[in-house]
Amino acid sequence: EKRANFSSPVCTTATNKVMSTNSDNQPWAWLGLLKWSLSYADGTNSSDTPPAPMSDEKRAFLEAVMKDGIINEGERLRDILTDLTTALQSRRNGSHVSSCDTVGADMEELLEELRDIVEQIDYARGFVGMGGIPFLLGCAGERDAVPVGVRSASLVVLATLAQNNPPVQSVLLTEHDALTTLTSLYEAEEGGVGNEVDGFRGRVVQALSCTVRGIDAAEEAFSRNRKCVGVIESGLGVGGGSSPPDVIKKRSLFLLRALVCADGSTAARLSRYQSCIQKIIDFVDVSKETNLDIRETSLQLLLQILQQKKRVNDILDCKDLIAGTGVSRVATIRKLPPGDEKELLQVELELWESLIVELARGQRDEQREVENLSSERPLMLMGRPENDSGETLPQ
Repeated sequence: EKRANFSSPVCTTATNKVMSTNSDNQPWAWLGLLKWSLSYADGTNSSDTPPAPMSDEKRAFLEAVMKDGIINEGERLRDILTDLTTALQSRRNGSHVSSCDTVGADMEELLEELRDIVEQIDYARGFVGMGGIPFLLGCAGERDAVPVGVRSASLVVLATLAQNNPPVQSVLLTEHDALTTLTSLYEAEEGGVGNEVDGFRGRVVQALSCTVRGIDAAEEAFSRNRKCVGVIESGLGVGGGSSPPDVIKKRSLFLLRALVCADGSTAARLSRYQSCIQKIIDFVDVSKETNLDIRETSLQLLLQILQQKKRVNDILDCKDLIAGTGVSRVATIRKLPPGDEKELLQVELELWESLIVELARGQRDEQREVENLSSERPLMLMGRPENDSGETLPQ
């Protein structure tokens, strides 16, 4: 039986050719691309061709699979994508019931299984070669016909593809302008209400995070993009208004910490997140932030900024406020009787103690720069004075 080679240059080149013929503004082009790719990779003439009768050889193979529990993930990947394209095609045509009876929650289950498969790097790159990225972005962006849960599940698959996978991240950034697409998806849902909408926006932040983290140039491009920085500001609640849901706040905080504490981060990058850092100071106060995970992550972020010493004035400007909050919180936790609550708050206690020490040691940026310049002055080697006979020189 002939099987597709996901990594073959023929498949990738042919897919790119189809992508070039589809206008970016053509509705549902992403779905047609994937259908074509599946047909091409399978070697069939048309997706509408009726299936041929099953041969004895194929029947025996399937019986062996059922008996031994063997799953061919490459074949399963194609089956999932075929079911998804059929279901989405029916929704495009105005019917909410597909020929394979795959709707709503069933589509989400298929996407969850797809995520599990593309966690393997070979299948991830093969999926990209089949035109999987425009399919996922297009599905996530189809607000009218595709349920929010399915759109969110598409973003989960996209994040899985990109995470710690530089070749896929490069394709997302250079060939599909993922930063623009994803920030637009986030902005389109601002003002929406409901757990599903909040979950979708949280998934957008997750997809952005997986797309840029670990690549210096991508992290810098993100930080220089005002709309991208605006997504983090919105996710943290910068600017007032109602506090964002925890699911968005956590993912925005995680991405912020990855960007400002990265090895390639600079004082200039931190300056672009000044308003975010000031907002984080509110998150360490238990009277303003009740979520323990958010408080701990915020404390870790402030502590790392002080330890890395790239730009600390934004924190030291609020030194008295932070220290006062910390001393009060440390005293409260220490007074708790032994038990589960005190044990649960142990990490927060240790982070506060470390942060208070760093605040006490902290030097403002300008003071540290002066000291660094002083210590880095080159040693000038001068000749001996005219009246020095050289008798005191070491032999």
